[in-house]
Amino acid sequence: GNFHAYIKNRTDTITITCKKLEEKKEIHTITDKNKISSLISYISKVKTPFYKCGHTGSIVFYRNKKSLIKGTADFNYHESCAHITLFHDKKLFSYQITNEGRKYLKGLCGE
Repeated sequence: GNFHAYIKNRTDTITITCKKLEEKKEIHTITDKNKISSLISYISKVKTPFYKCGHTGSIVFYRNKKSLIKGTADFNYHESCAHITLFHDKKLFSYQITNEGRKYLKGLCGE
């Protein structure tokens, strides 16, 4: 099915975990509907190759405290490698992150 429509219509909470140096993690929780919409719009529908550049953080989409996808959606906000990978309908997908999305995640994760 269509991942974008699926999460857009169901998500009530998003958590973003930023991977920090020295294994530190920083978690941001977002429950504001407009911010959730913006965040989902940052995941473009353009598929990317499965990059081997690692991840700078992860996102979980929740409805009623239950995760809407299996595992986490792992992202990288570096320009040469901006993408997010996630499982949906038992398949692994990798989508491009928009420029706005890259800037937002980079700002949030403090780089």
